[in-house]
Amino acid sequence: RTPLVVVQPEEDAAARRSALRAGADDVLACPIEDGLLLARLRALLRARDAEAELELREDTRRALGLAEEPAPFSGKAHIVLVDAGHDHRVSEIALLLQRHLSDRIEVMSPKAALSLTAERAEAFVILEARRSPGEGLALLSQLRANTATRHASLIYVAAPGHRREAASALDIGANDLLVSGFECEELALRLQRQIARKRREDRLRANMRDGLRADVVVVNAENAAHGFGLTVKIARQLFDAGCDVVTTGNHVWDQRDLLGQIDDEPRILRPMN
Repeated sequence: RTPLVVVQPEEDAAARRSALRAGADDVLACPIEDGLLLARLRALLRARDAEAELELREDTRRALGLAEEPAPFSGKAHIVLVDAGHDHRVSEIALLLQRHLSDRIEVMSPKAALSLTAERAEAFVILEARRSPGEGLALLSQLRANTATRHASLIYVAAPGHRREAASALDIGANDLLVSGFECEELALRLQRQIARKRREDRLRANMRDGLRADVVVVNAENAAHGFGLTVKIARQLFDAGCDVVTTGNHVWDQRDLLGQIDDEPRILRPMN
C-alpha cells in the first residue's frame, strides 16, 4: 500500500497520536525540513517494498499449495531501552512506559545491547544523547549490522531540536523515530506498531526458509547402482543425505549384499511381486 504521512500545521502531540491510531504511517509538524521529510519517505518506501517482496513469495507458496496459515502469536514482546549518552533517567522512563505496555521492558547499556548473541529482543529504543547528539547514531548503525539484532525493530528518540540527526537515523536503519524527544504514549503506540510489523515479517521470513523443506523424502533407487538395483552402501548414503524411504523395483535382487539387509531395514521397500 501507499505510505500515508500526515502534515500538521503546528506541533500537537495529542493530534499526532490520534492520527497514528487512525492508520497514518507518520505525522510531521510544520515547518518541515526537506531532509527529514525525504528521509522519512525513503524509510517508509523501503519498509513497504521489503514486506511486499516477502508477501509475494508467500503468495507464490500459497498458490503452489506449500503454505500453511500459522497460529497468530501475540505473546509479550521483549523491549530494550538504551541510553546512548548516559544522561537520561532511563529507569524512570521504563516505569512510565510500562504503564502503557504489558511487554517486558529491560534497560541496557550500549555495550550490553551490542553484546547480545541471540535474537532475544524484538525492539530497541535508542535514547539519543542530549549533550553530544550523534552517539545514538553510532549505536543504531552497530545494532543494525549485528547478526543478533539486525531484524529487531529500532526506534530512535532524537534529542529535541536535532532534526538532522533524526533524518540520519532513518537512513542508517531506524524503523521509526520520535523527532522531538521522549513522549511516553507516542512511544508506546509506535512500539506496538513496530513489534506487530516485525512479527509479521519474521513469520514471512520463516515461511520462506521452510517453504521447500519436505516433510517426507522418498527416493526411487531401483537403478542407483549403475542401473542394477541398490547396494547397502548407496542406501546408507541416501539415508545420511536426508532420505526417509527408499523404493526399489524388479532389480531389487541384483546386488547380493542387499539380500541379507532388506528384511532388517524397514525404510527400504520392495514390490510385493
